[in-house]
Order: sequence, then C-alpha cells, then structure tokens
Amino acid sequence: MAKTPKTKTVKPPEWIQVGPVRYEIVHEELDARKSYHSNSDVESLGFFTQGDQKITIEPNQGETSKVDTLVHETLHAIYWQHGGGHILPHGKKHEEQYVWFFATALTDFLQRNPEWVAYVMSVNND
Repeated sequence: MAKTPKTKTVKPPEWIQVGPVRYEIVHEELDARKSYHSNSDVESLGFFTQGDQKITIEPNQGETSKVDTLVHETLHAIYWQHGGGHILPHGKKHEEQYVWFFATALTDFLQRNPEWVAYVMSVNND
C-alpha cells in the first residue's frame, strides 16, 4: 500500500516584496477594517491597500481559500506596482476582472507544478 505523502504546514508570510515596495500581510477580522474601505464590501475575503502597503486576509476561511485570497491580493499589488492602473485599458474599472481572471488559475498552476516553481526559484535573479 502506497503511503500518502505528508504535507508540511508552513506559516503564512508576514510580508511580500513587489518591486521596491514591501507589503505587510495581516490576518485580522475584515469587519474591523470595513469602515476604512470605501466599498464597505463585507463579502470580500481580502483587501489590498496601496497607500498603506498592506494586504489584509480574512482569517475565518479555510487554508485553501486563504492561499487563493493571498494570491489574489498579491496580484493587486503587482498590478499597481507595475503600472496596471495606468497602462491597461479602463484602469481601475476592470482591475478586479484582470485579477480574478488570473488569481485562482495561478494558484492552481503553482500548486500543481512544484518542479516548475523549484526551477524558477533556483535561478538567481540578482
């Protein structure tokens, strides 16, 4: 009988670096941040705030959902840090559509292709 491989639990990162900007990652109740965000979106599982350089992840969701939410919010950071709001058509109007289009697919791809991730990470980018 084949053994099921053990998965190692890894603590979520406290920050990410996108270009020259370091974004803090916090796991707090989104209700506490609701009034801060103009959209008052209680349905969202995460928020990206460029001005505060912060990604907030709703802690009361499953681990798979947390990972997908973190990738989603990270793509918002990449979008803004690399000029997406200025160079892509319709700017902020379609930002969420761009991010939604890629986030879950990217999460799935990265999780299903650890050898690809290891190869990409093995190349020094200094």
